[in-house]
Parts: sequence; C-alpha cells; structure tokens
Amino acid sequence: DGGWRCFGCSVGGDVFDYVMQRRGWNFRTALRELANEASVELGPLTPEQRQAEAERRGYEAALGLAADHFAQRLRDTSAALGYARGRAWTEDALAAEHVGYADGSPLPSLGHDRAQAVAGALKCWAGAQGGTIVYVHRDAGRVVYFSCRAVAQKAHYNPPSNLAGPKRPHVNSCYSSRASELAIVEGPACAITLAGWDVPALALCGTAPTGDLAARLKQHAERGAILYLVPDADGRTDVNGIVDAVGPLLAIVRLPDGVADANAYAQGGATAEDFQALLDRAPAWLDLQIEAAAEAQGQARDRAVEALFPLLAGLPPVTLARYRGLVTRTLSIKTRDFDTLLKAARGADDAPARSEVLEGTFPVISPALDFLDDLAIVNVPFLARTGGSVGYAPYLVTSQREMIPLDGERFVTVGGRSVVLEASPATLPGSARWAFADVQSFLDGGAPEPAETYGQVEAPLDKYIDFRDAGTSDILALWTLGTYVYPLFEAYPYLALQGPRGSGKTKVLDTLAKLAFNARVSSSMSPASLFRVVQATRGMLGIDEAERLSDPRDPLAADLRLLLNTGYKQGAPAIRCEGDDHQVTEFAVYGPKVIASIRGLEDVLESRCIRIVMLRTVTPKGNLVVSESGENWGAARHALYCFALQHFAGVRDLYLRGAGADRLNNRSAELWRPLLTIAAYLDEHGAAGLLELARRYAQEQAGQAEEDGLDDWRASLLLAMHKLAIAGITETTPKQIALEMAGSGEDGDNGPSAQWAGYRLREFGFKQRRTGQQRLYQIGLAQVEDVMLRYGLEVPGPEAVTLDG
Repeated sequence: DGGWRCFGCSVGGDVFDYVMQRRGWNFRTALRELANEASVELGPLTPEQRQAEAERRGYEAALGLAADHFAQRLRDTSAALGYARGRAWTEDALAAEHVGYADGSPLPSLGHDRAQAVAGALKCWAGAQGGTIVYVHRDAGRVVYFSCRAVAQKAHYNPPSNLAGPKRPHVNSCYSSRASELAIVEGPACAITLAGWDVPALALCGTAPTGDLAARLKQHAERGAILYLVPDADGRTDVNGIVDAVGPLLAIVRLPDGVADANAYAQGGATAEDFQALLDRAPAWLDLQIEAAAEAQGQARDRAVEALFPLLAGLPPVTLARYRGLVTRTLSIKTRDFDTLLKAARGADDAPARSEVLEGTFPVISPALDFLDDLAIVNVPFLARTGGSVGYAPYLVTSQREMIPLDGERFVTVGGRSVVLEASPATLPGSARWAFADVQSFLDGGAPEPAETYGQVEAPLDKYIDFRDAGTSDILALWTLGTYVYPLFEAYPYLALQGPRGSGKTKVLDTLAKLAFNARVSSSMSPASLFRVVQATRGMLGIDEAERLSDPRDPLAADLRLLLNTGYKQGAPAIRCEGDDHQVTEFAVYGPKVIASIRGLEDVLESRCIRIVMLRTVTPKGNLVVSESGENWGAARHALYCFALQHFAGVRDLYLRGAGADRLNNRSAELWRPLLTIAAYLDEHGAAGLLELARRYAQEQAGQAEEDGLDDWRASLLLAMHKLAIAGITETTPKQIALEMAGSGEDGDNGPSAQWAGYRLREFGFKQRRTGQQRLYQIGLAQVEDVMLRYGLEVPGPEAVTLDG
C-alpha cells in the first residue's frame, strides 16, 4: 500500500517515516527533501496546515502503538491465537497483517488523547463481548483505523465516527497502488486470508464504493490492473456500485455453492492454487449480463439487450472487437444490427473511438496456420447454419485441444492468452479439409502416432506413382508433412517435377493436392485472387505446365514469377500495385509450392527446388487413377493436422539444433534442413532409418531437367551411351558422346554440340563429377538400359554394338 514495515522491530509507516528514521529528519525536512528529489514545488504551509499535519501524524503514530499492543495480546493469549489459527490464517499473514486481540484489559498510555479514546472505546466493547479480534487498517503503511470482530459470536464493531472518523476500507499486506491484480472482498478476514495466499486484496468493510474509494478503484482499473470481486454469499456486496466505479470488465469470482466468503473457503480446506483457479475462471460482469440477456424472454430480453450497448460503447477498440463476436453469436444479432445499436448508444455526435496501440503487447498470428512458443493453431471452416442462413464459419483448432468460433473476431483468447489475428480468417470451402468428426476425436484426446501418420502419407504416393529413384515417395511424404508445419522454418523448398509429357507429373500434383495443407492449383485462380488466396490459406500452391511462366500472353505469368521469387523464405512479402489508384499492397506468400515442367526452370528458381525427375512408367502404376473415392484421404489429412498440433514443438527444437543437415553445404542445408528435421523427428518416433534414407537422397540428388519426349537426337544420344557402356566405359564426357553421335572423330555440322549433350545427360538424371577442367558423367549399363526401356527404345544386343574408330 506504499508503506513499509520491519517485522523484527515492529516499526513501519510511509515514505516520510522511512527517511525520517534513516536520516534523523523531522517531518518538514523530509517533506522538503523528497519534494526536491521529485522536482515538486512546494508552496508554504500555513500555521493551521502545519498544525493539522502534525496532529494527523501524531494520531496515526499513537494508533500504531495501540496496534502493537493488541498484536502482542494475541500472541500472549493462547485461546485467541488458537481462534485466529482456526480461521485458516497463516502465521505469516498474522504477522504481516498485525492481527490483534482485545479483551478489556488495560491499555498502555499512547500519548495522544484522541487515539487513546478510540482504542479505549474498542477495548470496552471487546471486554463486553468476552474478547475480539482486532483488524488494523493501514494507508501508505501507517495505521489509520481499527475494526474488530467478537470471538464468541458473529458481531462486528467500528469505533464511534465522532472519534475515529468514517469507516475505512482494509488493504492487506500484499496490496500496492500499482498491483497488477486486486481482489475486492467484503471483510478484513477475507483480505487476511488472501494475504496468506499472496493475493493483493482490498476489503470494503461496509464502505460504499463512492467518493475516495471509487476513485481509488478506478485508478487501479485505469492502470491496467485486473480487478476481481469476490462477493459474499449473503448479498451484502454492492456489485453494481463497484461496476459503476471500475467498469463492466470487473471479474466476478464465483465461490462454490454453500461457501459464504473467501475465508470460509480457506477454512474448508481450499489452497492458494484452488483460489487461483477460481480467479482464472472468473467471468467479466459484462459476460454475465450477456448471458442473462440471452436467457431473458420478450420485453425483458429487449430491455437487457438495450442496457448492454451503453456498456459496450465505452470499451477500448480491441476489447470491443472481441465482444462484438460474443454478442452477435450469443444473442443472434447480425453484425450490421450490432453496429447500428452501438452507434445509437454512442450518440450521433460522439467522437470516434480512440485507437489502441497493440504493437508489442499481444502476439499477432495468422489465423490459417501458425505457431507460438507453446501453442499451435489452425483455421478449419465448417458448414454451419446461423439463423436462417447456411455458410462456412471459421473455427480455430488449437494444440491445447480447443475449438474456438471466430465469427469475424480478430482479438481472441487462445490457450488462456490474448492474440490478434493478422487478418480475418478465410472461409473458403476448399479449406474445409478436416472433417468435423475427426476434429471432435482430436478434441477428445485422440491422435495417430507420428510414424503412423508418415505411413498414411507415403503409402498412396508409392501406390500411384512410379518414381525413377528409390526413396522419392519418402521424400515427398516428408515434404507433405512439412506443409503443415512450415511456418516453423526460415525457408521451405519448392518441389520441381520435371519430365516429358506422360511422365506422371500431373498425377503427383493430384496426389499432393489431396494431402498437403490447403492445397490449390494455380490454373483454377485469377490473377486478382492468386496472392490473396495464398496469403489467406497458407496452403500448398501447385503450378502445372510451368512453361507458362515465360509466356507473355499468359495473364498469370508475371504474378506467378513474382510469387515464386518471394515465396521461398520468411519475411519477403510480394509487393503489388492494386486498383485504379495503384495502391501499394504487401502479400505474405511464403509457403510450399510445386512446379511441374517439361523443359526445366531457370537457374535461380531451380536452386530453390528439390528436383524430382519423372520418367514414363513401365509398371501397372501408370493405369491407376487418383480419385477422391480411391483412398481415405480424409483420414490421412486428420493424421497430418494432429501431427502439426501435437508435435510442432519437438520438430522446432530439432530444427533449431540443425538436426540432420550437418553433412550438407550451406545452400543445400538451407534447402533440405526442414525435411531432414522432420525425418529426424520421425526417426526418433517409430520410423527408424528414415533420417539416413533422407540424408542419402539429399546428398545424391543433383538437379536435373527433363524435356519433352525423345526426338531423334535424344534417341541417338541414348544409343551412343549404350555403345560406350557395352564397351566397358563407365565414365564419359559430353564431347565424347557428341562425337559418337556424329559418327566421326571431328566436330561437324552433322551432329549435336558437346554442350547440347551435356544438357541432355543432366535431363536424363546421369550423375556427374568434375575432374580438372572436365565433367565426367557416369553411364552404368543398367541405368542406360532402364531409361531406354522407359521410353520404348529397343535395347540393341551385344552383337549389334561397335565403336567407331
């Protein structure tokens, strides 16, 4: 309360007492020096003012002597001390609160007539009652008032007002004018109880919440303190009066049925943790009024609703945004009707609501998918009926197994903390990819194991698609899991699917679109919607036939290039000029993207991709059709959502430690680290060997490009390579292959260049190594014949193969 006390020597008081004690000053000197330190100019005191101040301090000092006497009487009287302990007051609280006892026994001389009279009146009443507990009321550390309660029966006493002045509230030893929270109770017994639980408290003690007390409480509210009211069960507490003083956000603590007050709660065996739980669950008084309005009928409901809007009109903007959603949802009021009633409550000429700066105060998160330190959220729209209309309504599903309706709110409470949504949540039907029944299962505690989730994703990729390289279905499964947690990473790799027509690129896109987070394909979007959809959904974007990127006639080409150039890393928004006035707008487009192409990509874009070389299938997988009914895609997505919400913290921890990427250079490490992190996490949770598989793939994969089909030169190139391989040559140069294709030992106009041959070797996925100034390509016979078979090129027998020269 702004005071101090030494419990060893029973000395205390306010700041003036402290410096007077330490420096040996009188009051006037202490006042002058403290004012100088605070740069406060003091006017001269009149003789009457100096006399009044000396009288007040003398009176309070004498009351302090009386308080010491009563406190000692409590310690000396075993029955009284037993009674105090029976009230569930802790020893620390008894000492800190200076709880006393009076029983009519003589008082010491206090050296002040008025204080002697006040203490004497209390002593006489205590003697008549057979003993009383004495409550010490302080202000700024100085004793200013006494009240007491009889031990033998429930009877209370306040000294005569002509001696002690009007009733005073009681603040406990935890109280401070700058406390971040304050419990308001009715009697001192409850305040002492809360002191034992380290809760700042103010006891009303029968005082009305008006005048100085109302101003005091209002000041707490204006300083941002959370105010809790713990009303007595007998209805004495003036709840509405306190609401008038501090506002409608006053939290109302509801004690269990049959419990009279906080002290009775403690006597029943409650602990500090139990009381804190009550504080955490305490609704605002305004929430209770909204509930009451919802339950009312007819004219009573109309009156209750009308009474709400003057209260709502006085709320800060962010708080009002939260209550707009609550009121419209609970009372089935349309948003436009809410705004009309609010405007009417404010008055047509009322000044606009003031802005409230949120920067640095509340976390700002994307409603689509985001992660805080210990919290993950995802937006799932569900088809719902509101009144007579049917549409998709957004809900946040959290890692703490909550499902929170949004209804246009952008300031929400998630996992016990307030957060601001950076934009209104999307309600696109295409984002409704988690079935309501599956969400309910998650909320009830169900979730697949991580290794099981991985298996549900990898299985259809392996089932439907014939990949050239072993392990590709595993890599794509890891990438798909990553689309649900990629905001944890600083960068996320694109997938580049490269191969001729008919090699399965579109089938890979279709399969990923069934599994990846909020997946969409760009061919279904207009230029105007592309950036907004990517930002609002945070989902996978698929780009089929990426040759359109260089087509000046394609309306999406320039937008796609901008999106791909800025969407690989966090914190690099795409900037566009929009509208007739060319308004500059930023879009957050970081996220997973899949690019399917025939001819390959330009170097910068290709460096941001994991390249998957696709060749025509020679197995029955080519006849399998990816359809909505062919697999239980919903079950796989359910497992993926659960993986993100339940395992994000472990994945993030491994990512920050650089798990799995220690064998790669910086550029490759940035590209592969997210997938290797997920592989490391799964490796630790039932998918043994997955990390090593992913590491090998990352180390062995070189970016390759594919072009359209096999023309005569490509067929000739494969036949030339086959000749060399049959002859036992395991490494060769592009120049040697070009010469073999030309059929002579000299470069001429009748064959391709060495540069062309080198490009084609890369496109077909042949690995290379540099030696000196040359690039040597490995041409194992089995690999050459495998490529020839995939493209229907007849493999010559050994007798048909001869080397020129």
